[in-house]
Amino acid sequence: MSANLSQISTTAHAQRQLKRKQVQELLALADYLPDKDRVLIEHVLGKGMPVARVAKLYQRPPRQLQRQATNVIKRMSDQLFKFVALHMNTLPAETRTTARYVVLQGKSLRETARSTNTSLHYVRRHMDIVHATARLLA
Repeated sequence: MSANLSQISTTAHAQRQLKRKQVQELLALADYLPDKDRVLIEHVLGKGMPVARVAKLYQRPPRQLQRQATNVIKRMSDQLFKFVALHMNTLPAETRTTARYVVLQGKSLRETARSTNTSLHYVRRHMDIVHATARLLA
């Protein structure tokens, strides 16, 4: 019976270590986020504050902030986010802006086209370049 308990505690310890490593990776990538997302991630992951408490600080609905935190963490966990964050300089100059808006800031293709005053076709073409470059360098 004690062997099972030590095995369970070792597994739990390994899971905590893995989570710590993942949190550290996410915090390292937080610098590539827009300010409002970065501050949220630093509070929730870096300081370990509950989302409800952060929501009170910023006078925002907790569910809205929870959804935002979940979406940002999901976006940051994507391999494409990591690629763009770490290899931004390897992308062609025109493609960097599109990659920053779509991948790092989480804007839709349509929002990116509006923000950059370009066509949706242009944004799609540049995202194809980002995906192709990521596949080549991966």
